[in-house]
Amino acid sequence: ADAVALLVRELGVLGPVIVTMLVTMRLRKHKRVYLLEYSLFEPPPHWRSSKADIMEMLRSARSAGGDEQDRSFTDTDITFMEKVLANSGTGEGTAWPPGICNAKEGKPIDDSLSAAREEATTVLCGCLGRLFAETGVKPKEVDFLVINCSLFSPTPSLCALVANHFRMRSSLRSFNLSGQGCSASLLSVDLASELLQNNPNSVAVVISTELITQSLYHGHEKSMLLQNTLFRCGGAALLLTNHIRLAWKAKYQLKQLVRTQCSDDESYNAVFECQDGTGCQGIRLSKEIVRVAGNAMKINLTQLGPLVLPLSEQLKVVLSIVRAKFAKKGLPRGKYVPSFKTAIDFFCIHAGGRAVLDGIEKNLRLLPTDMAPSRTVLLERGNTSSSSIWYELAHIEAEGKIRRGHKVLQLAFGSGFKCNSAVWVRLR
Repeated sequence: ADAVALLVRELGVLGPVIVTMLVTMRLRKHKRVYLLEYSLFEPPPHWRSSKADIMEMLRSARSAGGDEQDRSFTDTDITFMEKVLANSGTGEGTAWPPGICNAKEGKPIDDSLSAAREEATTVLCGCLGRLFAETGVKPKEVDFLVINCSLFSPTPSLCALVANHFRMRSSLRSFNLSGQGCSASLLSVDLASELLQNNPNSVAVVISTELITQSLYHGHEKSMLLQNTLFRCGGAALLLTNHIRLAWKAKYQLKQLVRTQCSDDESYNAVFECQDGTGCQGIRLSKEIVRVAGNAMKINLTQLGPLVLPLSEQLKVVLSIVRAKFAKKGLPRGKYVPSFKTAIDFFCIHAGGRAVLDGIEKNLRLLPTDMAPSRTVLLERGNTSSSSIWYELAHIEAEGKIRRGHKVLQLAFGSGFKCNSAVWVRLR
């Protein structure tokens, strides 16, 4: 206080101005959110399955308690899933959990709670343990823990499982998010970011995964059989911070994050967990899901555009709207679609499926090279749900082309229906 008073006396009228500027700069620094590092789950070799393995598992699949001849799927079901798998864009080494891989040996699917918890422990604690080792941050230094997993939400929670495994401190504030779908990682980042901005010098961990031991659908409806050839094991652990001691080591800074929640009936029903007519539970995927995703993306990018696009691109959009409004009857009224390549260097678009990626590439006027991270991750790992955008970022880094100052756009879609986007800037 004495120092501030002395400064005001010495500088006269400029004193309060300078003090205000310094305080503002200090506050803004606390508002910054940094990604110190992230770590990915690498499945054990015995989790990996070729397409032939997958089809063999599905052919021999039966629920626990069913006898050897009581198969889950008919020949018609198998033919349909084989066709979907062949056109899925996935490759020959995607990962399934041990409970489902039992079917390779002709055993019943083990979808018990203990098998699901085993998958959870392996994935969550595996990638987080690696993150602690790489960063040197200790478990007891974590202030906030956010875990997102849509379908598996046990009691105690997944946050409790992780906190117990790593013996985190009792004052840890944890948040377990379920039912948010494939866009949930950026939703979790948004929550962690809000927590950090209101708690200076803090550390937050986000873990994004989809645990699929209990997710195999054993019925016969085509709209629900799709999930059996779509989702795979994966997980990512992120360490976010605004701590002055750690900020200088950060890889990325979060620049923008935009969330879109569509609330119409068609969007709500696009990805829907339910039971079929025989009582078998699964995820029903709507035939309109690509169009629903496109609409959600349009709304999201309309909000994101003014925050990141250069003025020249924004002016082109405005002029095209004015031109369309006053164009004479019969003349084209198309609006200009801005190029996000003018503001973004790399794209991490959720590897949800080949059809969705094809549509995004066309609508955003991206090049095959821009879509390469998404298509490569889809091929090598399948749809790992919310963690896919982090496998894509790792693919970009592995190519060695990303440099300080480069901007990365992550774009993900999920049930609800949601579209979330985030822009990160590379710091080192």
